[in-house]
Amino acid sequence: MGRQKELLRATARRFPRLAWIYRNLVWSAHEDKSQFGEQALLAAHLPPSGLFLEVGAFQPVMFSNTWALERRGWKGVAVDANPEYAFAWRLFRRRTPFWAVAVTPSAQVEAVLFLTDPRYGAVSSLRRDHVEKWSLPEGMSVHERVVRTVTVPELLKSFERSHLRAPDFVQFDCEGIDSELVEALLTGVDFERLPTFLMIESLEASDKPAQLADYYKELGAAGVSRLLKKRTELATG
Repeated sequence: MGRQKELLRATARRFPRLAWIYRNLVWSAHEDKSQFGEQALLAAHLPPSGLFLEVGAFQPVMFSNTWALERRGWKGVAVDANPEYAFAWRLFRRRTPFWAVAVTPSAQVEAVLFLTDPRYGAVSSLRRDHVEKWSLPEGMSVHERVVRTVTVPELLKSFERSHLRAPDFVQFDCEGIDSELVEALLTGVDFERLPTFLMIESLEASDKPAQLADYYKELGAAGVSRLLKKRTELATG
């Protein structure tokens, strides 16, 4: 197993795009395309069709929470800070536009993206310490890449311009900054324009935006992911 793992890494370093094509093809054989069973959770609670915005989309098939939604009739946009993933989205999911941009809690012209690989790292984040947590124990170095950025409210406005309305479902999987992005969503977007459904990674109690429970109630969990539904009206007090 160790030799096979090292062979795969060597292949990925030499032929990175080929490696990701292979991984997506292998994962397409799985009935559940998600990583922790999120696919079943979404199928149980989301309507048959709607609009999605997947922030931190990663790959089009492997670990995807929206692949099954698209097959059910949903439409949307995939967003990831790593522009090198765009080729795989064009290859496997042409119907879903891929926006290569880093989503940030506050406005800035550009940001530094930290990756486990200079071009096609499987783990990437705007936080170096988050990438180091995954890369250093595996003997991998951390690389940097400057990327363009957009704030959460700006991203929602761009989505609304292209789809003529707000998304019904938004997922944040941005490796270490989800709490800050959720807070930016709640404070920067009017309640009426907030998505009906929101999926985020589990947050420590100290990291959860204080007002999250006023806006959303939890429907269920799958692995580290939590599915939330917007309250019919904003809770006060």
